[in-house]
Amino acid sequence: MSVNPTPPCRIIPAPDVHVREFDGELVLLDLKRGEYFSLNEIGLHMWNSIGAGTSLAEVAKEIAISYEIEEVQALSDLIDLRDKLLRAHLVLEVK
Repeated sequence: MSVNPTPPCRIIPAPDVHVREFDGELVLLDLKRGEYFSLNEIGLHMWNSIGAGTSLAEVAKEIAISYEIEEVQALSDLIDLRDKLLRAHLVLEVK
């Protein structure tokens, strides 16, 4: 089974979002909206990778190896997280 990260895009952190790492988690503060969010260890890995310009498919490969899970499951989970971050305006899509 294959999961396609449609639409094919990269995501980058939104400019109004400030981040801090605490005890292996990432706290995201959206200054524009006055809201904060937290990401777990895998979310932290994704955030650091997308900040470096890595695609979701590439991040899924890294996570699958690091956490010994199926790549298709890692990609599916990352797509879900991407969609949540997009809805919360914490990231932007770039083509």
